[in-house]
Amino acid sequence: MIERLKAIASERRRFGYRRLGLMLRREGIVANHKRVYRIYRDLALQLRPRRKRGVRYVRGNDVPTSPIRTSVGRSTSFTIV
Repeated sequence: MIERLKAIASERRRFGYRRLGLMLRREGIVANHKRVYRIYRDLALQLRPRRKRGVRYVRGNDVPTSPIRTSVGRSTSFTIV
C-alpha cells in the first residue's frame, strides 16, 4: 500500500490524501482514511499551499462599492431625504 501511495502521489502531485485514498480504494486496496492520512503525513507528501493572487487595480478606476447584502435573493431599498 505504501509503495502504491507513493507512486500515485508522484503521478498526481495536486491530489490530497482524500483523493489518493479514493484511488487506492478503486484499485482494490481497502484502507481507512485515518490510516491513509497518517502514512501520507509520515511520507511527507503533503501539499504545499497555493499562493493567493493579489487584486489587480487599473489606474484611474476605483473599486466599485455595493450596498450591504442582507440575504440572497432579497433586495434592499434606501430612501434619500
